[in-house]
Amino acid sequence: MWDCPKCRSKVDDSFEVCWSCGTTVDGVEDPDFVTADEADPTPDEPLPEEETLAEEVDGEGPFAELAGEPLPEPGEWDCPKCGSKVDDSFEVCWACGTTADGVEDPGFVTADEAEPILDEVLPEVVDVDDPFAELAGEPLPELAECFMASNPIEAKFVADQLMEEGIPAIADRIDVNMVMGGFKPQMWGYGPKVRVRKEDLPRAQRWLKGYEERRRRRQVLD
Repeated sequence: MWDCPKCRSKVDDSFEVCWSCGTTVDGVEDPDFVTADEADPTPDEPLPEEETLAEEVDGEGPFAELAGEPLPEPGEWDCPKCGSKVDDSFEVCWACGTTADGVEDPGFVTADEAEPILDEVLPEVVDVDDPFAELAGEPLPELAECFMASNPIEAKFVADQLMEEGIPAIADRIDVNMVMGGFKPQMWGYGPKVRVRKEDLPRAQRWLKGYEERRRRRQVLD
């Protein structure tokens, strides 16, 4: 920032003249300077009319045969059977099960026809050994999150495995996100957590790296 020698305004270094009076840092005034309030308003640029495929030059181009039709929405394709708009992330039409190439899936059923998905029954909570019992009477150590599980069962499994490695760990017993009616807790960062002491975090992360690699290999084999 620099101080205008005429009006003493604070001016950003990216400006060559004061934005209040048009004076340079050396005290030279710009005779053509006008403030923003005095300047003529800049007319708004007219927006183009709705673009259509009819704007192909001389009837040529990749969409010439669709002249006059609206441009397709990005990230969507039209089902060749029922005409539904389908998101690019879907391989088949969500309304009739047909691919973008017109191949129908004989096993397709709509969401209304599919059998309801049963809620997962969580096991009863049972008392478990306190991993920090040896510290009874001492202040609780500062804990660090080392893993987010997809459900409380996986969280307890990981905590138990870390305990077997000699790393005291505790796991959330309740999935707060699911209790509140959520889904896919890992998508929002609210899955059950596993926590260890801060000094044990590097050892836990090394074990968890191997755990993730083994899980990915199993998924590939499945």
